[in-house]
Amino acid sequence: MLTVRTFIVGSIAFIVGLYAGDWLPDVDQDLSIVTHRSVFTHGLIIPLVLFGLASSARALLLRLFVIGFCLGAAVHLSYDLFPRAWQGFALIHLPVFGWTFPAISWVWIAVSIVSCVYFTMRLVSGLFQGIAVLVGGVAMFSYTGLNEATLAGPAASLAVATIIGLAVVMWRSTAASDGSAL
Repeated sequence: MLTVRTFIVGSIAFIVGLYAGDWLPDVDQDLSIVTHRSVFTHGLIIPLVLFGLASSARALLLRLFVIGFCLGAAVHLSYDLFPRAWQGFALIHLPVFGWTFPAISWVWIAVSIVSCVYFTMRLVSGLFQGIAVLVGGVAMFSYTGLNEATLAGPAASLAVATIIGLAVVMWRSTAASDGSAL
């Protein structure tokens, strides 16, 4: 049963996760140990680690934080998929290698968006969490979009990622119910 306390604390965990996920890709602007658009901060690596932790944990607050985190990262990356030009700091940076080619950067960010949306959907349990993801995603997209030049491309990338993520979650669910899942 959902208590008022659980609702409030869970909502706070989700919102903090949402903002942390949106903030993560640009944390590298403030750190001297990684270059901006580092493969570590602009992609699926940290969300994947958090997803792994939350998937194996029973702690509701951790799950809600990670749901928000992955969703926030997906929203941020959806805007990063549409820079003014694919050059310089718009490219993904790999330690030792340096800046990647535009096509590799684009694919990395696109795959990361789909992965983050998938992680979000895999962790959602129940109608309340589903509604929170929908409302939180629209709110974060709108908030982030206040400082962006374009909305259509990022909105389309999130829509495509959502379709792919839902398809994979549904496929996994169907495969698990008939015993053919790995």
